[in-house]
Amino acid sequence: MLTKLQSVDYVLVVLSKTYKARFEGHEEPGKGNGASHEGFLITQEIYENQSKNAKYIPIYFHNEDRKFAPDVLRAVTCYNVTRKAEYDRMYSLLTQQITPMPPLGERRILTQNQLDEHVFVDQNDFSGSGDYGSGGVAIETGSQLVELKINKNFDDFSATDQIAVLEAIGKLLKLDGTVRVVSKARGSVLLTVDLTPEQAERLYWLVEQGALAELDVTSARMVEGSGRLRNTEGISSRQTVAYMNDSIELVAEPSEERSQTATRIASMLFQKQPDWIQFFREVLGVDGLVRKLFTSPEELAAFEKTAQYAEIQAMVARLREKSVTAVEVKEPTCVIVVRLPKSLHESLRAEAHDRKTSMNQLCISKLLQVINDPE
Repeated sequence: MLTKLQSVDYVLVVLSKTYKARFEGHEEPGKGNGASHEGFLITQEIYENQSKNAKYIPIYFHNEDRKFAPDVLRAVTCYNVTRKAEYDRMYSLLTQQITPMPPLGERRILTQNQLDEHVFVDQNDFSGSGDYGSGGVAIETGSQLVELKINKNFDDFSATDQIAVLEAIGKLLKLDGTVRVVSKARGSVLLTVDLTPEQAERLYWLVEQGALAELDVTSARMVEGSGRLRNTEGISSRQTVAYMNDSIELVAEPSEERSQTATRIASMLFQKQPDWIQFFREVLGVDGLVRKLFTSPEELAAFEKTAQYAEIQAMVARLREKSVTAVEVKEPTCVIVVRLPKSLHESLRAEAHDRKTSMNQLCISKLLQVINDPE
């Protein structure tokens, strides 16, 4: 065994609970002596190399096995080889095809006006939102957005999971303060955070190297420009639109990404907690976001059948639950007269009574639902 370990450049160490126990000598006597001896040899080699290790690469096949890395290998990047992105990173390491980091740019001397644009925001401005990490002081804002893809089911991704990711980012980047979340969307989970350009660049490369793999973060993508979201094929080429005083740039992208775009921007607007009428007008109205993304009746009808559209409808419903009558009069109202059978009218009245709401509110709720096209 010693000869084989000495003769190779890399050794893949498959993680498991049993292997960790045997590697570290915690197995009952007479069991797993081979793995125990292997653990001794690896530990000794790393010790003699002044704790430096580029040879022994931990890999795993199941997420739950990630935590069973032997203590001597915990500082090394672990790879889930069932995920293509991580497998490719491991393969590039083993075959020495490492993509070099770009060279540092030249140091620029900023003018006073440029310095004034970098505003530091007090952490108290973020209190109570639930969208930010814990602890620390302020971060520099308004610079670069980074979209992180997290390989988890969107509905199962909890606030605790989000805080764990944000705290891990803070530790990796050695931030003094919290990380601001701009939006969260489906596909699996797309979490967009606001950092300085330098922090964003460093985070991008750290994610590429698998630094957040333990938290199921599989990739990172720079979002061009602070407050800008690249998206949409339904618009002519490129346009900047305003939603609730935010300037958002829409740029053509493949059709399948537009659903995620709609949800991402809607989530960002939802976080502002507007009244439901304003949200509906900006997102689902005649001149709203969705109709700018899906310009043809066929595209709009297809989008209305997606989970992303259902999520936007759920946002409208949650905002309606919080709305009060005084808020709802901000926009002029119109009256429609509908003829319907007496039996249907009586059914609606009974349903409104059971739900402890008015006929008007009940009918509005039903009008907000999607009508499925006949097959």
